[in-house]
Amino acid sequence: MPVERLLVDTDVLSHIAWRRPQGQPFEPLLLGKMPFVSFVTVGEMYFGAEKAGWGERRISMMEGILSRYAVIPGTHEVARQYGRVKRAFQDQVDENDMWISATALAHELPIMTNNLRHFEPMSDRFGFSIVHPDRS
Repeated sequence: MPVERLLVDTDVLSHIAWRRPQGQPFEPLLLGKMPFVSFVTVGEMYFGAEKAGWGERRISMMEGILSRYAVIPGTHEVARQYGRVKRAFQDQVDENDMWISATALAHELPIMTNNLRHFEPMSDRFGFSIVHPDRS
């Protein structure tokens, strides 16, 4: 039986990575799954580190956490899907969430997110699945 693959959104990754209580309900949903992150999530994590003024030791810890996830790069197909998503949700949804949705669409992956407000409308429009503790 193939392992279920899923795309982990930045909010869930950061909650799990830094052992915040908000991440605990998502941890069981990752068991037995193959987790991926978008290149955008990696960029958001580095932005958060820069914004917080982290030193090399803390950044190295973050990189160790990121190494547990396969990173999906930006590709022509991701960019194509982004164009579709942006046309439908321009000025309604955060730019990075549109890129993450485009990554999910290009690779036919469900998105694990705690940000239902942004992702549910895109899921409804484009048909990707959302993984969330309240939906299992």
